[in-house]
Amino acid sequence: MATKNILEIFASNFISIEYRVRFLHDALKKPEKMMNKICHNTSYVFSNKFLNSKLVYDGEEKCLFYNVVGHMEETTWDIAIKEIKSYGNGGYLIISYDGNTFYAESEGESQVKKYFGKV
Repeated sequence: MATKNILEIFASNFISIEYRVRFLHDALKKPEKMMNKICHNTSYVFSNKFLNSKLVYDGEEKCLFYNVVGHMEETTWDIAIKEIKSYGNGGYLIISYDGNTFYAESEGESQVKKYFGKV
C-alpha cells in the first residue's frame, strides 16, 4: 500500500477531527512539523483514550516508523520498538501498513506520554 493511503487510513482511525487535514498535509509534505505536533501537542493530535494503552503488536508486521525529526523509514514493529528502547527520550510514531494500529511517544516532557491504538 502507498504511504499516502496508509496515512489516510491512519488519520481517519486515530487523528482528532480538528487536526486531520493538517496532519495529512504535514505527514506528506512536512513530516518534521507533523512530528513536532506529535512530540509537543500529543493530546491535540490523539484522544486521551489511547494514552497509556497496553502496547500489543505483531513484531514481523511492516510499519512506517517516524523519529523526532520526521525521518520516516519502512521497517518492522520489532525493529522500530528496539530502536525506541535503545535511544529512548520519546518523539516517535509507528503506523502499521494497514493504518489500523499505531504507537506514539511525546518528547521533551518530564515524563514521556505513550499512546497506542488498534482498530
